[in-house]
Amino acid sequence: MKVYLCHDTREQVNWGCKATTSSLIDLIISHGGKIIYKSELSKFQTLKVSSSFNFLKKFLKYDSTLRYLIRKFLWNIQKRGGIKSGYVWKYNQFQKLAELITGGFIYQEEYSKMQEADMIIINGEGSIYRNELKGILIFFFAYFASSHLNKICILANHHADLSHPNMYDIAKNVYPTIAKVVFRDPLSMEKYLKLSNNNNFIYGGDAAFKYKCEFDNKYLNYDSNVNEFKYKLDNRYILVGGSSLLMRPDEKIIWPINNYKILIEKLLSLNIQIVLIAADSTDDFFLNPISKDLGLNFIPSSTKVSTAYNILKSARCLITGRWHSGVLASIGGTPVVALSSNSKKMEGLNKIFGFGDVVYDAFNVNKHANEIFFKTKNFI
Repeated sequence: MKVYLCHDTREQVNWGCKATTSSLIDLIISHGGKIIYKSELSKFQTLKVSSSFNFLKKFLKYDSTLRYLIRKFLWNIQKRGGIKSGYVWKYNQFQKLAELITGGFIYQEEYSKMQEADMIIINGEGSIYRNELKGILIFFFAYFASSHLNKICILANHHADLSHPNMYDIAKNVYPTIAKVVFRDPLSMEKYLKLSNNNNFIYGGDAAFKYKCEFDNKYLNYDSNVNEFKYKLDNRYILVGGSSLLMRPDEKIIWPINNYKILIEKLLSLNIQIVLIAADSTDDFFLNPISKDLGLNFIPSSTKVSTAYNILKSARCLITGRWHSGVLASIGGTPVVALSSNSKKMEGLNKIFGFGDVVYDAFNVNKHANEIFFKTKNFI
C-alpha cells in the first residue's frame, strides 16, 4: 500500500520529534506500507524555512530576549498571511485553500503524491492546541485528504486541546471526515469523544513507545562530524528538564532561571546527582546557564536521540514539561514529575502511568519546590 506521510518532524531539534517520526515510519514499513512521500509542515509555514529566518535563528542563539521578540513579530506576520500565501485560520477558509491546490496554484508536488497514495497518514505530534497554525494545517490536510481526494486518512499520535473556540470549531467539522483518529492519550480522547463519527476515535498510544536506538542510523540524518557533549553520570541521578510552555511567542517573556535554581538547590539535598536535560533547542537557552552556575552536568538538545533515550530510561526520576521525554523515560521505568506544558498533554501522561493528578507550574517551580522535592523523593 502506498502511503503519503504528512508532518515529518525528524529535522526538528527535538528528541521527541525525531523519536516519534522515526518510530512511525518503522511501524508503517513493518506493516507493509510503502512511503512514497514525506512532507514537513514547516514548508507550509513559509517564514519558518526562509534563509533569512534561519540566519536570524543562528545569530540569536545566545540572546533569548531578542530571539523571543523577533519570533513573536514573525508569528504575528504569519497570522496576516491570508489564504493566497497558503495560510488558513478558520474552517470556512478550508474550501478556498483546497481550490487553490486543485486549481494548480500551490502545493502541486504534494498534491500529486497525495493523489498517487492509497492512504494518507498524518503525524499529529500533539500539535492540536491553542490556535496554532500547525494544528490548523494538520486539520486542513486531514480534511483535504478525506473530503477532496476521498483517501483513507489516519490522524496518528494525536493529542487534542480544543480550548480555543476556533480550534474546536475546526475539529468539530473535520473529525467526522477522518477514517481513524488515533489518540496517544486517553484523556483528550475521552474529553472529545462526542465529536467522533462511527467510532473513528481509538486509543493507540504514541509511536515513540516503539523507539529503538537503531533508528538513529536507519531513519535519522546526523552530521558525521557531530560531537557528543561531554558529561559524566553517576549510577544514580535525577533529570531536570524544561517545558514546551516556555519561550512561546504568545506567552509572557519569562525565563525562570532563578526559579529553577531554587528548585534544583532544594533537590541537591537529596544527595543524588542532578543532571539538566534540554529535549528541545528552546530549553538550551536557560538550562545551560543554570548548569554552569551550579556546576551541574548538562545534556543539550543536539545530543543524539539514542544517547538521550539511554540517559532518560536509566534515571531514577525525571522532572519535565515535555511529553516525549516522559514517554522515552517510561520505557525504562523512570517515573515522571510533571510540569505544565503548552497543552494538557502532561495531565494525559500522568493518567497513563498513574503518576498522580498534579502538574506543577513550569514558570513557578520555586513555589512548588517542597512538593516536587517530596514527590521526587518518594519516586527514587
